Amino acid sequence: MPSPKPAPVPTAATYSAANPEADLNMDLHWMWMIGKSQITDYVDDLVQALDKISAALQSIELNWVGDSQQQAADINHRWESCATSLFGTKKNPELGVLNRLGAGIQGAAINYDETEKQLVAMWQQYLDLLNQLLAGSQPGSSGDGGQQSPPIVEV
Repeated sequence: MPSPKPAPVPTAATYSAANPEADLNMDLHWMWMIGKSQITDYVDDLVQALDKISAALQSIELNWVGDSQQQAADINHRWESCATSLFGTKKNPELGVLNRLGAGIQGAAINYDETEKQLVAMWQQYLDLLNQLLAGSQPGSSGDGGQQSPPIVEV
C-alpha cells in the first residue's frame, strides 16, 4: 500500500462578529490536531492496555479443559474480533473504526478550512464589485478581465 500524502493543515482563525450571539468559535487547526494525534494517542494507550488483558485471557485459556477450554477459546476469538474492528491490526491500524474517526475529523477540519477560504474570497469579490458600483465605475472595468452583466431592464 503506498504511503498516504501528507494532509494540509488548516490555518483559518476563530470567527467573531460584533454581535456576541453571532460568534462562531472553531479552531480548525486544533480540530485537525485532535484527529491527527490526540485520538491516535488515546487509541494507542487503549490498545496497550487491552493487549495486556488479551494476553491474560490467552494464558487463562491454557488452564481450561474440555468444554470450558472451548468456551474460553470462543471468548478470546470474539474479543480479538472486536478489538480488530475497533483498532485495526498492528500492520493495518487504518482498518479500525477509531482510527477512521480520527481521519474523518481531520478531513472535516480541512473541508471547513477550504470552505471558509472560498466564502471569504466570494464575499471579498462581491464587496469589491459593490465598491466599484458605488464609486461610479462599471463592474469589470478595473482591467481584471471580468465579464460585465447586462443591465437590468424592466419590461
